[in-house]
Amino acid sequence: MTKRFMRTRALVTLCVAAASAMGIGGCGQAEPEITQTPTSEAPRGIPLDYTGFDPENFISDRVLDDSTTMTDAQIAAFIEEKGEGCRAGRANDQDIPCLKDFSVVTESYAGDDYCPWGYQGGEEESAAQIIGQAARSCGVNPQVLLVTLQKEQGLIYASGGDFQWFSYPSAMGYACPDNSTCDPDYAGFQRQVYYAARQFAIYRIKPERYRFQAGQRVEARYAPAQECTTTQITPANRATASMYNYTPYVPNRGALKGRGDDCSVYGNANVYAYMRAWFPQ
Repeated sequence: MTKRFMRTRALVTLCVAAASAMGIGGCGQAEPEITQTPTSEAPRGIPLDYTGFDPENFISDRVLDDSTTMTDAQIAAFIEEKGEGCRAGRANDQDIPCLKDFSVVTESYAGDDYCPWGYQGGEEESAAQIIGQAARSCGVNPQVLLVTLQKEQGLIYASGGDFQWFSYPSAMGYACPDNSTCDPDYAGFQRQVYYAARQFAIYRIKPERYRFQAGQRVEARYAPAQECTTTQITPANRATASMYNYTPYVPNRGALKGRGDDCSVYGNANVYAYMRAWFPQ
């Protein structure tokens, strides 16, 4: 896989342009996830705490690689709890279900060096079943996959007007690079979850292929825009390097203090904050 499969929480204007060109999207928000303005819709998001965020070490190898943290039933219960009160959405004349109500006929994928068990397709599988099977096959923590769903498309808390037509086709932001279009070969919730999990497995098995590597000093951007500056980081472990390979931007100081600007990309800070809030170690 090449760098075109990296994904970031890019500026909304850049992502919308890419999504419009393809007819399939992966638009992430540049703003931090905060408690929503009160409306008639539920569920409510949570305020995120970035205290203690270390750009060089915000997730451990042990956490990223632990595929045993949740059973399918526990994943389903988590989605049900966080999505309590969710209302279905509607976009492009199509009804869009809440994540807790989502189901789809799934495809079968052959196992390989990265996901040895492949994927056994089934009839009307739930989001929890898809996440669980992908996590087990590829040796990735399902908690990280849940956090990525929220980081990329806000699907854990989405309700009503939060849903967009691209919410499920680009659920994990996989194969949706900045300043370009999403790859239609990876459109769809199952493909997004499975291939994102597989990508994390590739980072684990073939780290030398990628720009960010544990213990290697590298220049990293704060945001994709050319006017945004860069910084030097040395990822302390492979898991942190993997997160940068997936979302290659460092949150700037303003982002971490809740005063973001046009050069603030929150993706990796949100991985840290959601893991702390939802799955404290």
